[in-house]
Amino acid sequence: MIRTIGMAAAVLAVLISTAAAQDKPAGDSNVEVLKEKQKEGLFTETKKDGWDLNLTLGAGLSLTQNSSFVGQPDGLSTTLSGKADFAATLYAGLHEWRNSIGYSVAFARTPAIDDWVKTNDVLALESIYFLKLEPWVGPFARLYADTPVFQGYDQRAKEVTYLVPQEDGTVQRVEREKRFKLTDIFLPFRLKETVGGFLRPYTSDPIAVEFLIGVGGRQVIVGDATYVVADIKDTPEIELNRITSFAQGGPELIAGVSGVLAEKRVNYGIRAEAMMPVIDSAYEGGKSTPELTNIELNAKVAFKLVSWASLDYEFRLIRQPVLVDATQVQNLVLLTFSYALLEEKAEEKK
Repeated sequence: MIRTIGMAAAVLAVLISTAAAQDKPAGDSNVEVLKEKQKEGLFTETKKDGWDLNLTLGAGLSLTQNSSFVGQPDGLSTTLSGKADFAATLYAGLHEWRNSIGYSVAFARTPAIDDWVKTNDVLALESIYFLKLEPWVGPFARLYADTPVFQGYDQRAKEVTYLVPQEDGTVQRVEREKRFKLTDIFLPFRLKETVGGFLRPYTSDPIAVEFLIGVGGRQVIVGDATYVVADIKDTPEIELNRITSFAQGGPELIAGVSGVLAEKRVNYGIRAEAMMPVIDSAYEGGKSTPELTNIELNAKVAFKLVSWASLDYEFRLIRQPVLVDATQVQNLVLLTFSYALLEEKAEEKK
């Protein structure tokens, strides 16, 4: 894994150093091409050189109090959620370097389970470098990582018996428990590295289309004792599966669509990823390589209510058969309060 990260970092450094060594006339030539394509309406990106910074903060609170209400348990139900996103993009002629870090978390407490239960917990970091040999095409290098911050538990309203697989293949019975720790802090930790070429067939404010095609590596670190619930409904016990760390490599395709609509009151973005693991360090099952393809889909739409607040909806789907033999799906609705750093004045934009 360390070797893979080192190789990706080395490739990124080579791309940056190669781009920096290009002479200025070639850069000026490509900038002129960009201007011509803008006139033709095929490519309307008009980002100024320099850093583009943005910080968005979000918070949510839900309270429900029931007393002798038909069909609902008596008591107070509470949900707390928070979200923070920071993006920093550097534009410098032919070079574009996108960096982002985001964190979302949510906890809930109900009359049935009088403890705070984690319902969402994702910390994600990404860095992508693009060298625009032409305004719409060129090489890129990408590093990505995500992980939960807090420990993860399976929480139950009543005492149950857990069947816990051990490293030696035996199964341990853990009886009369209301909760069981599934993951430790910052685990599982996922890493992605990709190098290849990008294609931007169309770029404008309402819709921007981007394709990234290359070779990628993925690593998942889970620690010594990480579990996922694999309950069999016909048995009284709660069955768990033990997951282990692994590394993969193979061809990767990333497609994204984003834009702003309705006079910049609606902001949306959709990104789909697929990586076929032709190299796998741990899998010994009977599935073929296409059946082991990793698929991720992320979608977000934000409706701006006022200049400083928006209603956001996010959808996340992950299919990673070696880690969990099931499709992971997550939906999130959040009222977001935003603040833009280094916002340019209208006169400066003109």
